[in-house]
Amino acid sequence: MHIGVRPTRGVLAAVLCVLLLVSLSYAWLTLNRKADSEGIQMQMDAQSMSITNYRVYKYNSETNAVDDITSDETIYELEPYDSIFTERNVNTPLLLRVKLKGFPAESTAIDFSISCIDGHTNMIDRFTSNIVYAKYATESMINAYAAANGETAVSTSYAGNDLDGLYHTATKYFGTVNEKNQFAHAAPSSGEYNYNYAGEKTMSLDCSLSLTAAEKTARETVVYLIIDYEPDLIEAQHITHFSDIQLQLGSAIKFANDIKLISFSYRLN
Repeated sequence: MHIGVRPTRGVLAAVLCVLLLVSLSYAWLTLNRKADSEGIQMQMDAQSMSITNYRVYKYNSETNAVDDITSDETIYELEPYDSIFTERNVNTPLLLRVKLKGFPAESTAIDFSISCIDGHTNMIDRFTSNIVYAKYATESMINAYAAANGETAVSTSYAGNDLDGLYHTATKYFGTVNEKNQFAHAAPSSGEYNYNYAGEKTMSLDCSLSLTAAEKTARETVVYLIIDYEPDLIEAQHITHFSDIQLQLGSAIKFANDIKLISFSYRLN
């Protein structure tokens, strides 16, 4: 990830780009229970369950359309974050869709964890986990929201390959979810946000999603996950203040990806 600058409405605006370095083949994962790369690793902690489909979606600001950027070799990058005109940051999330199948019919929930590298505990260091949050939901949860609010169900958009509709409904739903899952936290102090040094950085986000009766019977579910910038954490990095850092056109401050593992399991009680 890097921070650079670009001319925007006559102003040099700080721009952030996060490189998540997700690389995996779901077919390979199904056979081997684990996918490993230089980026994020995904694994199944339950022998009877497998990933049968995995997609990554991103809004393309150049075409004003959503792209399916799933690839075994792609570096998945969030859209640039504009720290000056923050109202532009509405289509920055990466949206991940993971279909899980084969868990026992008596399962009550899908548990999963998102982990970053041990040892990167300093919240001010320039690592991805220090500036992003994650939110998650099952497809049935988002479809219920869509039905109640006159939106197209994400299952319908997926079946029709309507990526714009899928991304629109999913991100609108996540916009109604207040809880953010974060590795690091910040709080206002002396008029600006700073990292909460009173608490330790979380090295693993433990997540759980309840299964519906229909999902239990079918023994399959679809999990949606978004990863996006947390403005408070960006401010806590003090990278938006031009007096604190030297920025020139073409220069960059590097952020390394340290979110390395997403593991799935099921719960029986």
